[in-house]
Amino acid sequence: MISTLIQLLLTGTLITKSTSSTDTYSMFKKSNILQNPTDDDRDLRTTTGRGKYDCSAACGLDTDCRRFLYCSNSARCTLYRDGTDCIKKGDSAGCYCYKKTIGYKSGTVTCPLGYYGETCQNIFADCQEAYDSGLTIYGEQAAMTIQPSTSPNPFEVMCTIYSGGGKTAMLVRNSEWQYENFNRTWAEYEHGFGNVRLNHWVGLKNILAFSKNRPYQRIEFHVHKSDWSLCVTEYNYFRLGEQSDNYYFRVSYAGNAHCGFLDQAMVDQNNQFSTYDADYTGSNRCGQRFGGGWWFDDTLNCTTSFLTGTMDGSGVDNFWLDILAGEVLKKSTMFLQPF
Repeated sequence: MISTLIQLLLTGTLITKSTSSTDTYSMFKKSNILQNPTDDDRDLRTTTGRGKYDCSAACGLDTDCRRFLYCSNSARCTLYRDGTDCIKKGDSAGCYCYKKTIGYKSGTVTCPLGYYGETCQNIFADCQEAYDSGLTIYGEQAAMTIQPSTSPNPFEVMCTIYSGGGKTAMLVRNSEWQYENFNRTWAEYEHGFGNVRLNHWVGLKNILAFSKNRPYQRIEFHVHKSDWSLCVTEYNYFRLGEQSDNYYFRVSYAGNAHCGFLDQAMVDQNNQFSTYDADYTGSNRCGQRFGGGWWFDDTLNCTTSFLTGTMDGSGVDNFWLDILAGEVLKKSTMFLQPF
């Protein structure tokens, strides 16, 4: 069936159209290939093909496929259910990654995750709205494009869809993934950095848009200890201050606190966000001393919880004192979820 397809290449865009059916076609946009020490990208299925055109045809005929990776040296075609960029362990020479921007097959429309409608003209405000719409995701977690009502532009996030709703990841750190520098400028912490499929920070402006989009949000800290066991600490009624207030941190009270509690001053005093080039901790210079952006205290010790440091001993590594004092943190994730 793949051989019955015609492919056109236009400035990085692939168009596949069936010659045997007038209502089957797809459009693809070329995207990036990311290097990573481990291949954690969950695939839909793998096949072989004579080229990226055969691979695009296979993805076009599969209504669950939204992205593909083709490598000519192995003639291997890998189809994926979500995301924009592809992750490749090792040499990526001769490999191509494409994202399906829209697909039609026998009356079924396939949109990039996050978009919906007959022409993919609509977009979810957050992961919870995707859950409320009835969206299900294989494996529970997927990269999705969203746009909160107060955000001027859409952006990609990692969503976790499960029986209790939809969580949006604000921060993801994994010591086994490709290194990402978190000692960034104020501007970079505002806009976000990294790639959503790897280590990344979604951006203060985007977190603020989440905070405004729904008044009742829970912030969750998922921390994997040195043996990779997981603990979770939750705080209800999370709010983020405006840009003019340096994005202060505010929560009401703790729910589950299996990892122990956040720094009490961070909870009680609406700590402002600081980076090395915009430090609001006075003579304590916490942003400069620790590196990484965080809601530091204006005290000599600065904080008892820190998740934007280094993870390899090259600087101030991530830590979570209280119950996890002395633990090497292997992975840390911050989620937002309405309740």
